[in-house]
Amino acid sequence: MDFDIILQRIKPKLRAITKKLDGKYTSFDDEDLYQETTLHLWQQCKDKTIENKTDSYILQGCYFYLKNYIRRKFKKIDACSTFLDSGSKGKGREWTRDRKSVV
Repeated sequence: MDFDIILQRIKPKLRAITKKLDGKYTSFDDEDLYQETTLHLWQQCKDKTIENKTDSYILQGCYFYLKNYIRRKFKKIDACSTFLDSGSKGKGREWTRDRKSVV
């Protein structure tokens, strides 16, 4: 099946999915998520894993792919921010709950 045909057919619903997931995560906008899922879909077409699949099957696969992508990237972002919050070289600095002062 041709990638352009599939993308043209499911593009509005794919945009809606990326818009829906964009609302929960501030570090990703819907255009980034759309590009990521388009790349994933292109790879699936290239590998011929979505031949003879329904649109709903393809869209559900894209939805779960994006949720997993966000989960992995969000974990990396959270790990980096935790490292930065703890101070450099383990000096033992800790933030208070309001994050306004260092103890």
